[in-house]
Amino acid sequence: MRIAVIGSGESVNKNLVKDIEKSKKFDKIIYVSDAYKLSSKSDKKIIVSSDKKWWMVNIDNIKNIFFNEKLTLFSASRTDIDEVNRIDERTYINSGLLALIVAVKIYDAKEIGLFGIDMKGSHFFGKHTGILDNTTQERFEIFKKQFEIEKDKEYFKNVKVLNYNLNSALECFEKRDFYAD
Repeated sequence: MRIAVIGSGESVNKNLVKDIEKSKKFDKIIYVSDAYKLSSKSDKKIIVSSDKKWWMVNIDNIKNIFFNEKLTLFSASRTDIDEVNRIDERTYINSGLLALIVAVKIYDAKEIGLFGIDMKGSHFFGKHTGILDNTTQERFEIFKKQFEIEKDKEYFKNVKVLNYNLNSALECFEKRDFYAD
């Protein structure tokens, strides 16, 4: 199983997402939080977010959008969001890493392509407003360490992860140019 994980970093845009969706490289696509806003009609869509406030703000927006699955951490979401499946995974991990874990543990991915997991800057749409937090540089450093720790775990041993953002601050995975591959 080959899975694309699309985050909401500044490096991702609608044209790139459209190319990923049309590509034969991936069997499924996991959209991380706001990345779903760039998606088009596709039969291979999954949405993942570990952020409780994000689900509270966005659940009404995504209720009528087709996703094969909507996933969050077991303890991260309101109990009255019936449309969202909870997975039993440790809390306090970033949504991009949760998507990577879901790809391997739930969908048995053997190859994962990362897009928009920039670990720096803002989002493709700018900064969050309202009750949603924007990631600080200090949090990005914590997130990068989480990825580094996770990639060395036993269940990741036979998984190839390619970071398709040559300018990503996430350095623990091989970087490639999506269009040159």
